[in-house]
Amino acid sequence: MSIRSRGLETGQSQPPFGFTSALANPPSQSEAPKRRSERIAAMSAHQTLQGLGDEDESVIPPESDEEIPRHEREESVMAVRSGTCRCRGFEQQLLQKIKSTKTRSELELIRILEQLGKAFSDKKADIYLCYDHAKLMASKLGLQTRTLNREELLNRLAYIHRNRRNIGSVKTDDSTYLWFRLANRPARAEDALGIYKFKHQPIIPLVANMRTFDFNRYTRITGVNKFTTSDLQKEWETTGSVVIPQLMRWWNDKLQGATTTVLTRVNGEYDMYYHHQRMMGGRDNYGWLRTMYHSIGQQLMRQDPAYYLWYVLTRPDHAWKLISYPYYAKYAKPGDKTGFRHIDVNVPDAITTGRGVNMIQGSLTLTAEEPGDCTEILPGMHNHLEDWWGLVEERGLSTDGYVHRIKDTMYTKDDERKFGIRWTDVICKPGDVRITSPLLPHGAHGPCKKVRRTMLPWYVAIQEDHEHLEVNEAGTWSQLSAAHRDLVPGPSSPSGHSNRYASVPYRFPTAIQLQGLGAISDALVGRIRWDNPMVIEELDILFGPDDKKAQDFINNWRLKATRIALDAIVKTYQIEKKAFGNKSYWHCMHNNIDPVSVRPSPPPENLVEEEDHGDHY
Repeated sequence: MSIRSRGLETGQSQPPFGFTSALANPPSQSEAPKRRSERIAAMSAHQTLQGLGDEDESVIPPESDEEIPRHEREESVMAVRSGTCRCRGFEQQLLQKIKSTKTRSELELIRILEQLGKAFSDKKADIYLCYDHAKLMASKLGLQTRTLNREELLNRLAYIHRNRRNIGSVKTDDSTYLWFRLANRPARAEDALGIYKFKHQPIIPLVANMRTFDFNRYTRITGVNKFTTSDLQKEWETTGSVVIPQLMRWWNDKLQGATTTVLTRVNGEYDMYYHHQRMMGGRDNYGWLRTMYHSIGQQLMRQDPAYYLWYVLTRPDHAWKLISYPYYAKYAKPGDKTGFRHIDVNVPDAITTGRGVNMIQGSLTLTAEEPGDCTEILPGMHNHLEDWWGLVEERGLSTDGYVHRIKDTMYTKDDERKFGIRWTDVICKPGDVRITSPLLPHGAHGPCKKVRRTMLPWYVAIQEDHEHLEVNEAGTWSQLSAAHRDLVPGPSSPSGHSNRYASVPYRFPTAIQLQGLGAISDALVGRIRWDNPMVIEELDILFGPDDKKAQDFINNWRLKATRIALDAIVKTYQIEKKAFGNKSYWHCMHNNIDPVSVRPSPPPENLVEEEDHGDHY
């Protein structure tokens, strides 16, 4: 099967939806003369519409190469406003969205563009988008439009439509960044030096140019080789899932002079957050600790450079500019309804557009798991995804969400025999890290038999503009940076699916920032950018040629992080007591009071309990 990778689509292959039957590459920066007539000539080999039949010519007729006079442009805009334009074949509601003066987010505009693309994909329909609406749409997307005729506008809209999942790269690529107004793309040094005297060269980390990674080397660097002799790389490539054994074992190491370990303190955090979680409308929390987004333990996990390193290794695109998406933890107790099976991408989207195919997921396990009470996967199913989904569609069971819940009727006993794949347990020990392909169906057994505690780092990639995330619907780097700063949930979820059940209304009063761990750590939670020179310096140690230097970096980081984390957790004890008084968990524990005996505060009368969306992770 062939799953589309996430690079810029330049028009060499037929797009799933398009404005024309053939749209070629954009011009390179060096091929863009200043004079418009020269530019059109230079573009003819790259961006003109080729191979169009008579039907397509009626969609996009030839336009004059001369710049459209100002009075004609003004008249055309008036035509749009008065509703006398020449558009045909579109729903009026769609045209109204384009000409509306309402401020829309870029994501909303991309959705409008998708509607246009879908209309144009119907070759039997009599479709025509006039210059005026094309210009308005392009302008709303931040494109420079003053000198473009209709054909050029549609070409650029089509190019953006094909690359809508990777819009950050369109805004930064040398061949297309000048399409955008300065306010709608990242600034470059050549835009304006301002007060600066000299132009600089960007500093690029070694990892940016690395295309292959030796798993065996990094098992030694991260200390994993002490706990396995397995070929982790072969396991990952064959099954689509791998357990990195004891990557976080150091959480259970006791520092010299210390009386406890990080793991012990983190388990206490779980109990404290559990004490503060209510059931919404009497509904089960499915073993999830939805109050806990920014515990010290979670922040420690997210900022771990060794954990981050393994995500760079296992991601198919080896993206290194990652940020952790704040997510709640699992704290399942016997009897909790923990059973689920799903896949973390929209399968048709993943196959045709590559949406989310690199966004690996996984968890850190803090308790000993057992067969029948752990994660389960369909190992190797990512290699048969398109064939399997074809069967799902034939049965009329296909769904269209950002994630798909997998029912027994979707993967049957006949499917097991056809593909030779059965649901298989992935049993982890405390300190193990599981990493799984987003293209792999997975789930968990239920109901829960014994206590299970896990955390999810959810490292997601940042696009080239250092603003868009790899899944546009999930939000932006700025939004996640603010979420980590304010210690609140992100705007959505990593898949783009909104968390509608029991949403957190404000920062948990006990949450405090875990700081001072290092530059990579800060970048992983959006405190600083990945192009910060101190981040690049650490990256060149972590991914550099000196194994001993990389090992020392990780070991020294762990020692420092242990001290800082232990101190921070103790501080939260006093904060929680002050914030909650006699309802405090630590007040109860330090005074031999059973926390279960504390009566909860009554919910506000206007509390709205929204429906559970059911696609819990």
